[in-house]
Amino acid sequence: EGKVHYKLKDHIVIIGYDDVVPSIMKEIINDNKYKNSKIVLQTNAPVSEIRNTLLSKLSKVDLKRIVIYYAPRQSVEELQHLCTVDAKEVFIVGEREQSDHDAENMRTFEELVMRHKQKSQQYPIPLTIWFENEASYAALQLNDISAEWKKYFEFKPYNFYKRWANRLLVNS
Repeated sequence: EGKVHYKLKDHIVIIGYDDVVPSIMKEIINDNKYKNSKIVLQTNAPVSEIRNTLLSKLSKVDLKRIVIYYAPRQSVEELQHLCTVDAKEVFIVGEREQSDHDAENMRTFEELVMRHKQKSQQYPIPLTIWFENEASYAALQLNDISAEWKKYFEFKPYNFYKRWANRLLVNS
């Protein structure tokens, strides 16, 4: 049911579930630098549905590397259970059906920064954050993010639609 928490280290954290998550998981599973890493997925979607969807896209062996937590992203306590301070990489995908998707993803990011600041983490962890709105993505691409954030995370904003458009519309 996604209600058991584990103390993990050198794992990958994915916060939120969207249609792109199985593809992210496939890339992680096939990447040698993550060969022995667990993947922790936090979502507020029904765990049994997520597990069935993942089973249809990943092998049973690959699914054994995945831990699913059922929790709201708004809960600071639940974010602590993800052990992001000990993670290799973090992805904030969000739940696409949320009307405030981008704002919620940034709020989650800011909560993670506060958590890492409390733990006195000394090295930046790669963090990719998804934005639905092109304006949110563009604003973060054009503006330098806080120097304080850079102490804890190697911040990589990502817009699915922009990447898709770049692949579709090649230089002619």
